[in-house]
Amino acid sequence: MKILSRMLSSAPLVLAVAACHPEEIVTAEPAGHPGLNAAIVYLTLPGDQAFAQECATCHTARDGFDLHYFAYTDTNIVRRATGHVDTATAWRIADYIRTLQTASVPENQVPFQPGGGLVLATDIAFAVRLFGSDQWPAALTSAALLAINPLTVATQLPLLQWSDEKDKTIEWMPKKPISPAILSFNGNQVQHAIDTYEATPTVATLSLAMESINTAGKNANNPAAPCPYLWRKTPPDYIACFNLNTWASSMGAEYMLRRGLTGFVDRRVHNIWWETGFMAQLSRNVSGPLQVPEARAAAERWFYLSWMFDPTNVQAIYTTGLLRERQR
Repeated sequence: MKILSRMLSSAPLVLAVAACHPEEIVTAEPAGHPGLNAAIVYLTLPGDQAFAQECATCHTARDGFDLHYFAYTDTNIVRRATGHVDTATAWRIADYIRTLQTASVPENQVPFQPGGGLVLATDIAFAVRLFGSDQWPAALTSAALLAINPLTVATQLPLLQWSDEKDKTIEWMPKKPISPAILSFNGNQVQHAIDTYEATPTVATLSLAMESINTAGKNANNPAAPCPYLWRKTPPDYIACFNLNTWASSMGAEYMLRRGLTGFVDRRVHNIWWETGFMAQLSRNVSGPLQVPEARAAAERWFYLSWMFDPTNVQAIYTTGLLRERQR
């Protein structure tokens, strides 16, 4: 990770991809994806209501989009669902997911992995691929460094699978639903924002939902807020805050996958990704059950995701410090 961490620390403003406006990124509905830009609605097929009631609070997409997009098999869906519903209902959910008309990718595909999804084996391979040799080019100019697009550069850092049953931290899937205390805070502001986004899923409504979740999770007037603004004075509930941020992060990622977006979308979306990593990193200062599991590995991945989508906004020093730890 030596070359990668140096690249981040040497060029915190890599490419102006983050300067693009959301309107320049969001395109028309992709061909072959009927209805993906329409409002998220409940169908009248067996299993859709069961999914909405029993599963959607963690999946963030109430229409089951992610289960079909990542090509979960019927038996996999049933096996997982039986932890929440009876077997007959689980099969109805699987039958419903099969009716969805969305593009599918392999279940274990890592979304947003830069460089076409390639994960390099070593730091040497990264250096050779990027610069032609295992050394920092002496003639490399700042302009040339700033022209490197981190969204297209394959690295040796594997990012997050959508759902990894072996590791419940290094994944996009939230661990728990948003708590009722967050949803109902300030006159049900968060619930209203999420409902508005689901009725009209746009960059603007997604951004407002991100902001409302972030605010409710930090507001000093909310006794249930797990992510206090003054975290130096009032320690966060690290795991609860990490879970809340993961939920919001997942909703933003699902919006992008639904539309085939691979570039910058909105600063609030990518900031939440950074804050998810930040809470994992903060939790490393405590021990035992208060610490986010696999905190270092989670932090570096969330930080890198946020940085590569919005490099003009995120300080790379946090990510480079974690990458350097790998070299020790």
